[in-house]
Amino acid sequence: MFISMWHFVSSPGMSASVPLAFAFGQMAYGVCILMFYAIAQLDFAKVGVRVLVGQGNMRRGTLALIGTFSCQAIWKLLLAEGEKGVLLWVGSADAQGVYALVSSLGSLFVRIILQPFEEAAFVMFARNQSTAKPTTIKRLRSEETNMLSMLLKVAWMLGLLAAVHGPQFSQLALRLLYGKRWADAEGAAAALGGFAVMVLFLAVNGITEAFAHAVMSPPELASANLVLLISSVLNVVASVILQRRFGALGLMIANCCTMSIRICYTMRFIFVRLQGVEYLKRSLPDKRVLLVWAATSGLVTFTSMASSHFIHLGSGVMCGGLAVGSIVMFERPLIREVLGLKHTKGA
Repeated sequence: MFISMWHFVSSPGMSASVPLAFAFGQMAYGVCILMFYAIAQLDFAKVGVRVLVGQGNMRRGTLALIGTFSCQAIWKLLLAEGEKGVLLWVGSADAQGVYALVSSLGSLFVRIILQPFEEAAFVMFARNQSTAKPTTIKRLRSEETNMLSMLLKVAWMLGLLAAVHGPQFSQLALRLLYGKRWADAEGAAAALGGFAVMVLFLAVNGITEAFAHAVMSPPELASANLVLLISSVLNVVASVILQRRFGALGLMIANCCTMSIRICYTMRFIFVRLQGVEYLKRSLPDKRVLLVWAATSGLVTFTSMASSHFIHLGSGVMCGGLAVGSIVMFERPLIREVLGLKHTKGA
């Protein structure tokens, strides 16, 4: 998606084809995802085809679960596409272009890092739930607490790393990737910075929802889908109001607000299931890591005001090294847990 979009946007004399860049980018992404899922789920697809032609059957419970997750996918699609409809309705052509550019660039991190991470977390939670026995329910809750706190801490770190350092490099990223024209576009740098902050909400929401949806019963999933539908409606309403005031940045603010509702709902469910907030306390990053990141964020904020882009880029590389080094130095137990989980999965 990014490669095709970048080709159209950055090619000389192709300014008239900028809208096609985003269309071709979305089409390329959709085709690739369809192919990958079709290959990965080939056996399941064959079962579905046999059921459709009347040569096979499927358990009622399985069909009900498929229906529940299908409804959930539809609500998520409406939530993701609703803001684009808002832009077409009340947004200017410039705001539409800025949002398309920012969301396509920002979603690279989401699709490459966060989405696979969340899908793997969902599989681990579901597998842990399916292999549990009634006699080991206390042990299951302990394992769930350990796994959730570990993965949620990783989500906190990924989100915070983007939120505290991303806004300072938004304009530089646009300049390096798309040129001065898009970097200086009104609201583009602010919108990309807002997307970087939104990554924090995406990361936390992804893991909490992955856990909740993996262990919920069908009635609980139906309730979760209702909350998702309500948040979709609220997102559209908030997007209409905030877009008129803040432009493309308003859509990011609206997303953060509605995701906060979803996070609160899943955390309430987790609180009841795990009987406390011990998982949340254990998921918070080490205070020394947060202090290092606060210092590096302040440094890159200062260098972002420098006239030389090389100074700002160099400070970013140095601060990135310090941020990673603080994780290696102060979060060694987390690293061992993640590596142990990988070895356990491999065994």
